[in-house]
Amino acid sequence: MRSLIRTIHDTHISATSSMAGVAAAAALMLFGCVAEGTSDSDASPAEVSGCQGSTLYELPSYDQPGPWPVGVRTLSVQGLTVEVFYPGKRGSEAGKQRVSYDLRAWLPAAERDKIPDEAAPSQQCDCHRDLELDDIRGPYPVVFFIHGTAAFRTQSLAQLTHWASRGFIVVSADHPNIFLGDALQLKLGANQAGDVRTIAAALRAAQDGFDFLNGRADLSQMAATGHSAGGSACKSLGDIDGMRVLMPMAAGGVDPAKPVDSTLVLLGDADITVAPDNTIEGYETSVGNKRLVALAGAGHLVFSQLCEIAGDAGDLYSLALQWDITIPPGTGPLFKQLATDGCLPGQFKGVAATPIINRVTSAVLEETLRCQALEPDPLAGIAESDPNVSRYERDAPNPAGED
Repeated sequence: MRSLIRTIHDTHISATSSMAGVAAAAALMLFGCVAEGTSDSDASPAEVSGCQGSTLYELPSYDQPGPWPVGVRTLSVQGLTVEVFYPGKRGSEAGKQRVSYDLRAWLPAAERDKIPDEAAPSQQCDCHRDLELDDIRGPYPVVFFIHGTAAFRTQSLAQLTHWASRGFIVVSADHPNIFLGDALQLKLGANQAGDVRTIAAALRAAQDGFDFLNGRADLSQMAATGHSAGGSACKSLGDIDGMRVLMPMAAGGVDPAKPVDSTLVLLGDADITVAPDNTIEGYETSVGNKRLVALAGAGHLVFSQLCEIAGDAGDLYSLALQWDITIPPGTGPLFKQLATDGCLPGQFKGVAATPIINRVTSAVLEETLRCQALEPDPLAGIAESDPNVSRYERDAPNPAGED
C-alpha cells in the first residue's frame, strides 16, 4: 500500500514541481437549473477594435464581469468531456435558467448514491446552457483551463465564467486518470498536456461539436492556464500555434524552451502542497515578459472553488468522511492534504479571493490577447495597494509596444 501512496504522491508532485455527448443519466445528474435569468435592459456598451480588426465590447475594470452573458455547452471531444464557456448574445439569456453542477457526477459511480439529493453539493454557475453565441462581435480569444489532481473541469468556475463574460472562449475538460473519480479509484497516469493538444486540434478543425462557434474563435490569440498538476501541464504548451499567454497557478514557471509573449505565475504564500519557493524558482527560470503574483495567507486551493463546493463541511475531505465516500486504504493523509490546503479557517480563499484572481488574470490575458493599447503595466503597484498581494514582480525585457 505504501507503493500506492507513493504512486499518487509522485503523480501529483512530479506534475506540480517538475513542472456523441454525455450520457443522458449523467447529464441529468450533472446539470440542474437555478434562478431564472433576466435580460439586461441597459444600452449595449461601446464597441472597440481587437486583434486583426475584430469587434469587441469595451470592458469595465478587470475585477468586474464583462458585458456578455455567458453561454455554456458540453462537448465530447475524442472521448474527453469538455465544457465550453463563451460570450452569448445580449438578451438571449432572458427567461432561461442558470446552470447548476452536481458534484456527485464526478464521484465513482458506486459512490454517488451515498449522498442524498437534498444534501448534494453543487456549484451555481453564472451561465446559461446553449445560449445563442454573439457572432456579431469577435472573433474571440481562446483560453484553455486545466484542472488539478482529484479535481474536475469546473473547479475554478468563477474564473472560467469571468473570462467568458469579458469576451473569451474558455475550454475546460475532465482529464482522465487524474480527475476526482479516477483519483479515488487510483486510476493514474494522466496526459493533460496531450489532452489539451487533442482538444486544440478539434477546435481548429471545428470538429466534435466545436462547429457551433461558427468561426468566432480566434486561434491566433490563445492562452493556457491551470492549477497545480494542471498548471504544470500548461507549462509546455507554448509551442502550440497561436499560444501567446501561459498562466500556471500553484505550479511553477513555464518551459524556457517554449516561451510565449506573456507569462503569469500565481501562488499562495501559505501553500504546503507546492512550496512557494519552488514556484518562485519556476518563475525565475521562465523567460521573456513574465509576472509573479503571490497571494497573502492563501493555500494551495485558493485558485479554485473546491473549498466552497463542500459547503458546511468546509472541504471535500471532510465531506467525503461525512458521507462515507470510499478513500483508498492508506491514502487518507494525502487526499486530506490535497483537499484541505487552502480551506483552513483564517486562510485567504473563496469569495474574498475571487476578485483579485479575476483582476490579475484578466489584466494579463487582455493585455496581450485583445491587442489594445493599455497602460505599460496594468498591475503596477498592486502589492502596495492591495494587502492580499504579498509579492509582485515583473520582468519585461521586451514590453508591449517597444522594439
